Amino acid sequence: MNNRKVKVHRGEGVFDYSKWKDLKVGDTVKVEKDEFFPADLFLLSSSYDDAICYVETLNLVGETNLKLKQAPEETSKLQEDSSFQNFEAIIKCEDPNANLYSFISSLDLQDQLYPLAPQQLLLRDSKLRNTDFIYAVVIFTGHDTKVMQNSTEPPSKRSKVEKRMDKIIYFLFSVLFFISFIGSIFFGIATREDLENGVMKRWYLRPDDTTIYFDPKKAPVAAILHFLTALMLYSYLIPISLYVSIEIVKVLPSIFINQDVHMYYEETDQPSHARTSNLNEELGQVDTIHSDKTGTLTCNSMEFVKCSLSVWNTVSTSFL
Repeated sequence: MNNRKVKVHRGEGVFDYSKWKDLKVGDTVKVEKDEFFPADLFLLSSSYDDAICYVETLNLVGETNLKLKQAPEETSKLQEDSSFQNFEAIIKCEDPNANLYSFISSLDLQDQLYPLAPQQLLLRDSKLRNTDFIYAVVIFTGHDTKVMQNSTEPPSKRSKVEKRMDKIIYFLFSVLFFISFIGSIFFGIATREDLENGVMKRWYLRPDDTTIYFDPKKAPVAAILHFLTALMLYSYLIPISLYVSIEIVKVLPSIFINQDVHMYYEETDQPSHARTSNLNEELGQVDTIHSDKTGTLTCNSMEFVKCSLSVWNTVSTSFL
């Protein structure tokens, strides 16, 4: 996303394309129709005479209706690239924060201060709609933008059984590593002290037939090789098949859910259907449901009560 390009004022009224990641606070940009805003911008002017523009904030608040933004009257006449050749102004604003609906700042233009409002703020990840182009100045970039201030890590949807099983696997792997490490240390010490008066103590291992593994002169290398060998030999300590067994166990409750007669909905003739087996073990643990919308938990059903009909009979007669 940061490799997208936008027109930036280079000086002398000339705009050239630049990557989003190269933008700096104070740069003047020109955003055209159906383009995303590369940073938090302050609206200077637009292609309309009254300096208005329409913004789609679907990526921010999930609403498809367009928001109306309007630039200050003092900068609304900047509708051409050449207008920024000698344009100078100072914007004083608040520190970066996560509030999407507040913006305290002022515009210092020709030694006069003009208050600014959130209506002139264009947030990153919004899109310009129904407007040919706009001119704006960069206020916040990167992690200082409001959308980045509001971004949080997605919550984990893994069940408690899977999390506990991961801890068990980590513990068993630590035990495997500890056993292999301690065994390799003792093996290295025994290999180094194997030679006595030119005779091998562990003659039954036939160290004369190998070059490294039982060579007393290369005990550290022999210890490393023994560590790798121990990891492979003791690898059965980690039950990799446990994940497969748990998945099979979780599939069985989903079959019972699909065949449960008490969960059948007669009005729509629909039985219950478990679409996932990951959360079956979490059923029955829900205590409270929080809803932020009025009509979320309502049943929008209409019942026929009464109907009144009026019939009009018209008789037409013709005379011959």
